[in-house]
Amino acid sequence: MQAYLANLIDQVYTDFRQQLTGQECFCDLLTLNFGTDSAPNYQSPLVQQLYLLRYYPAYLVEYYLAWRDLFELNFLPTHLQVLSIGCGNAPDYTALRLAARDTGNEYLYYYDGADRVQWHYRDPANRPARRYHFSDIVFWTGFRRAEYNVVTFPKSIGEFSDEAFSSMLAALGRSHFTEDRLCLMSSVRASRAQHDKEMLERVLEVFEQSHGYKRLNPSHNSTQLPNQPVSQVSGFYYPEDVYRFLESLNEQCPAYDCCTCHDCGLSRRPMLNTKGMEYQIIRMER
Repeated sequence: MQAYLANLIDQVYTDFRQQLTGQECFCDLLTLNFGTDSAPNYQSPLVQQLYLLRYYPAYLVEYYLAWRDLFELNFLPTHLQVLSIGCGNAPDYTALRLAARDTGNEYLYYYDGADRVQWHYRDPANRPARRYHFSDIVFWTGFRRAEYNVVTFPKSIGEFSDEAFSSMLAALGRSHFTEDRLCLMSSVRASRAQHDKEMLERVLEVFEQSHGYKRLNPSHNSTQLPNQPVSQVSGFYYPEDVYRFLESLNEQCPAYDCCTCHDCGLSRRPMLNTKGMEYQIIRMER
């Protein structure tokens, strides 16, 4: 994990610095804010880059630990068929690949990632059993495979608009699922924990009402990670130059005014610990 993160952060930081050159101001980056009901503008390459620089190392650790927990349940067969809804640049795929490797689990896995935005910087690992689908969820009519036994929401379940979420529920309801056991895995945002859990509850109800599954553990159950440096898991220490650049990002803006822009919210440090991280793994069976 350490080498993968070092290469990724170096590439993203280089591209981020280059793309900032010539920008009249950095105000569009302020959409990367999870304190509102609006999702960030992930269509912007700059927003994608800033998101990855701020959050990717920590979120990769979170998903890595979640996959290890799922392995320890010994609930699913060794052939995992994963549907990731709102996959972004697929950190849950990379976490699955690394967790399977590091724990010695000889899992075979197929991964379908779905997102309305085509993200850059996806895992370059050459695995044929991995596909991505980029389209607006409001147009989805169903999911292409019937063999899924893991459905994941990597920090995505709370970012759907009402229309998109209703469309996603309808698509799940119309889809066909052949596996008698499956797991739903959802990463919970600390700032919107109750909301995200309520959204997952609605997904669970679709599997119960439309497909005859029963949940085997309460939907309010979750794993809250103890506060520790992500480097304890990843072995990756965040580069000092990148850290300093991000914490003073507002001052790098060509339109920066020390009076009006001092506390604009742009200069946020990267997430380097697991404080507030929480995820849910719900087992279902029929």
